Amino acid sequence: MLLYIEGHNDNLLKVRECGLAGIMTVNIDPKGALVMKGSRHPVTDSGLENLVKLIRENLEKGVKAREIDLREQGEERVYGRTTKRVEMIFPKNKARSYYCYRALINLDVDTKLPVRVHIYDWDDTLLESYGYEAVKLDAGLTEADFDPKNSEYRF
Repeated sequence: MLLYIEGHNDNLLKVRECGLAGIMTVNIDPKGALVMKGSRHPVTDSGLENLVKLIRENLEKGVKAREIDLREQGEERVYGRTTKRVEMIFPKNKARSYYCYRALINLDVDTKLPVRVHIYDWDDTLLESYGYEAVKLDAGLTEADFDPKNSEYRF
């Protein structure tokens, strides 16, 4: 279980750990070595909003500079949803400061949101893969959902 609220708990993750010592709650730096091991991004940068922002910024930059090759690849079913598959190819020159060389994006036909994204580096090797299978746009969250004292979290 992990809870993070920007500006609260000294901007630390509140984590319930299960291990040999039983169950304990610890506060951890979201950018610390323990949390970042095997990851390119801290958990604070995760989520659909940040992914959409990253795609938009690189798309706009590529279009403005006329350095992007956009390829529509038809429709594809992903997580039971009809999606449009789009490929974005940026300059192979890493110095151009794009996030990646290539991105394959499946956009939900109804919501227009990405449901699956594959990011490739400048050697065209899969670097990141994201999937959003059961997105609820109006999840009805309340203050209790972000309260570390919520008894359901057992912190």
